[in-house]
Amino acid sequence: MGNARVFWTHRKWNIEACTRHCIPSSFARGDSVIGGGLTCYASDRVETFRKSGTGLARILNGAKPTDLPIEQSTRYELIVDMRTARSLGIAIPSSLPSRGGEVMSQ
Repeated sequence: MGNARVFWTHRKWNIEACTRHCIPSSFARGDSVIGGGLTCYASDRVETFRKSGTGLARILNGAKPTDLPIEQSTRYELIVDMRTARSLGIAIPSSLPSRGGEVMSQ
């Protein structure tokens, strides 16, 4: 089992442990922030799936997979849970949403 799978499988435990010990945490998926994690900073999943679909369409239309370019994501998402930030005593700038970050208030 890869490291990512271990972290995903035990994400609730990881979030609870970080919260209990007042450790700021950042995750690779927004689901973890919804579950109480502090932040998520990762490539935009919609863009990732779109690029995957474009590559698949090229293969289905006859392109060789080895001839396709390797593409890196150009769009990233930052999500911050304000409730968790407050409980950890972390001040989040009010300008964050205008910079493209998503702020969750629960």
